[in-house]
Amino acid sequence: MHRMRELGMIVAALGLVAMGAWAVGADVPGWRLDGAGRYVNARPPLTWSAQDNVVWKQPLERWSNASPVLLGDRIFIGMEPSSLVCLSRKDGTVLWTRPNPIEDTLDTDEARADYAAKQAELAKANQELKDARARRSAMAKQVKETPEDEAAQAAMKELTKEFNQARDRQRALQAQVMPPTHGTNGYTTPTPLTDGQRVFALFGTGVLACYDLEGQRQWIRWIGTPVDRYGHSASLVFSGGRLIAHVGRTVHGLEPASGKTLWTAPSRGTYGTPVALRIGEEDAVLTNGGDIVRARDGRVLCSKVGSMPFTSPIVADGVIYLADHPAARAVRLPTEAVDSFEPDVLWEIRWKKRPHRERYYASPVVHDGLFYALNQRGDLLVLDAGTGEEIYVHRIPELKGTMYPSLTLAGDWMFASSDQGVTVVFKPGREFEAKAVNRLEPFRSSPVFAEDRLYIRTLKHLFCLAP
Repeated sequence: MHRMRELGMIVAALGLVAMGAWAVGADVPGWRLDGAGRYVNARPPLTWSAQDNVVWKQPLERWSNASPVLLGDRIFIGMEPSSLVCLSRKDGTVLWTRPNPIEDTLDTDEARADYAAKQAELAKANQELKDARARRSAMAKQVKETPEDEAAQAAMKELTKEFNQARDRQRALQAQVMPPTHGTNGYTTPTPLTDGQRVFALFGTGVLACYDLEGQRQWIRWIGTPVDRYGHSASLVFSGGRLIAHVGRTVHGLEPASGKTLWTAPSRGTYGTPVALRIGEEDAVLTNGGDIVRARDGRVLCSKVGSMPFTSPIVADGVIYLADHPAARAVRLPTEAVDSFEPDVLWEIRWKKRPHRERYYASPVVHDGLFYALNQRGDLLVLDAGTGEEIYVHRIPELKGTMYPSLTLAGDWMFASSDQGVTVVFKPGREFEAKAVNRLEPFRSSPVFAEDRLYIRTLKHLFCLAP
């Protein structure tokens, strides 16, 4: 009976997500709830440190940028390079860990043998590159000590040529074994997603896997290679009963129970997560490529909604909001279902100079008629959500480093974080009013709130914090 009540609660919650609203209870199904980052009924701690207001912290073997996902008495997180991890919500104990390497998606002995051979070639190439780098470094030291030695200069040129050739071989083999990525991004930036019965995990390798709550794999498949050299970061979303994955230049609509592809649609992929929305009675998703795709059949209803190279869009009260380095924009959605439409731009501000014209890795928040955006340098921009009028711009000097974590509203407070582990709590409104500055370990994930608990996945631990 307990499990039935739990599942009923999750199903109801997912219905609210599809409608773009959320009343925070005990569970968090995916990244930023419905993508809007608003935990309106949370009662969050406002101050903490690595020692203060810590309920528990669990050390983790490897890092990830994925946010925690909460379901009942469990927490699901990612871990480099391909693992889904389940922990106890009570004390953080690791209940199970499931790796999802590319070779698990290969269905013939021949394919697995070919992949193993490429892995062996890559291992050899890695060692050759390491040796070439060491020889070049040693010769560079000799050249520095004896700059007049012409033989050393010639040897340095030859060793540099050998190093470049070894590097090119290693990169070519690496691309065959694992898609390219950046050291900051890795392969587990996408946050897992749950429907209350299953947990879905997408990785930067193009692997998508589904597990039950006990860690039994239900299905696994490879859905495509991410094409950006800095890797993949967009998380999964649900819309209209479909599991939506945007990988590379393709949006996939899948059947959650089986992983079967029901449709695909073209859309230029960048880094932000798609957002679910509704147009009349139709479910759809807005991709970070600026396309609105119908959930039931993959039809592209609208293109060129806006440019979002790094961040994710949000939807509030029938309006799409976005902020990235080219511009901030608000686009009104149709009130009735249509087969196609042109963007109805409510307002647009083309950034011309700093601090406005910057990269925005953190996704924005709309709350009480105001639009909040945080750029990578720690400048907070607040606009009137209805008109685009600038209310204020404030540099938050305590936020050192890069602002990768997204802005979050929890209860009556806004939370802005940096990858250095600093979080500034401030009051939403037409003037900046800081409440607290908190320091923890470095992290790039977005904080998650549930009731009076705050969960932060750092590079080394999962923290549970409370007042």
